[in-house]
Amino acid sequence: MNKDSTYIDTRFYKTVNDNGDSVVSWVSDKAFYDVVNDSGGIRLHYETLTKLNKEITVQNTSGHDGTAKAFSLSQVDGVFALLLLCFLFLARIYREGTLYFKENSRLVFSSRENISLFSETTITEFWYNFALVFQTIFLTAIVLFSVFVEVNKPFIPPNSFLFLALSILCIGAVELIKYLFIRLVSYLFEIKEVVNVWLRSYIIIIEMMGIIAYFPILILVYSNLSHDILFMFFAVLFIISRLIIFYRIIIFFLHGNVNFLYLIVYLCSVEIVPYFLLYKALGFLYKIDVISLLWH
Repeated sequence: MNKDSTYIDTRFYKTVNDNGDSVVSWVSDKAFYDVVNDSGGIRLHYETLTKLNKEITVQNTSGHDGTAKAFSLSQVDGVFALLLLCFLFLARIYREGTLYFKENSRLVFSSRENISLFSETTITEFWYNFALVFQTIFLTAIVLFSVFVEVNKPFIPPNSFLFLALSILCIGAVELIKYLFIRLVSYLFEIKEVVNVWLRSYIIIIEMMGIIAYFPILILVYSNLSHDILFMFFAVLFIISRLIIFYRIIIFFLHGNVNFLYLIVYLCSVEIVPYFLLYKALGFLYKIDVISLLWH
């Protein structure tokens, strides 16, 4: 092999050494050859062979970078499992008959504070209530997470399901604190029976919101339809549920001959401000990726 005419395999690279000489290197079946055109000679470098072969193998198998698939909650297995669980609960309740839904609807829109309408809750009804309230909280967490994704594009937290679980805990904590606060007020002012009526109607409203929102949220997760429309639907549903709750609260205060100023204070401090603060807090936790901070 002479220095002016050199056979070069298809796998080669070409560099220039310190003296300005052109250096062509390639891989043969047995060894790695350096052919220096100007200084002549052929040197074998067996140690370099393995390294270069590995580099070429990596280049040949790595392929081209593809376009990353857009994030969707449908990719999260935990979301699918919880949605399926909610569906099974709905199917179980519906199988028992529609009387449960009809009776609860009648109680919500009744203008009478008749204790007989709100009989004692059975064990079965307790678990129905628990499942439906959890469903509403879970669906609300999905909507809030989807809103945060849209607002903070292109950032997506690496632990999406854990943040969703944190949102469920936060929303549930707010509702539990409200429930305990109202219970405390009922004991302090000895109005337990009246408050029981109010709490029962409040829980029913929460449940009905979750039942109505289930299939639209399912579409939000598993379809390519415009999310803005579904966000608007949920927002309208939430506002309507709040208005019904306000209606029940007004009836409660009017029957108790309570000062109208106290009604305004209650609505702002218990029914409006906590949800606003909850939204801001979850939005902040999403931006700072609190799960990654805690996890690591």
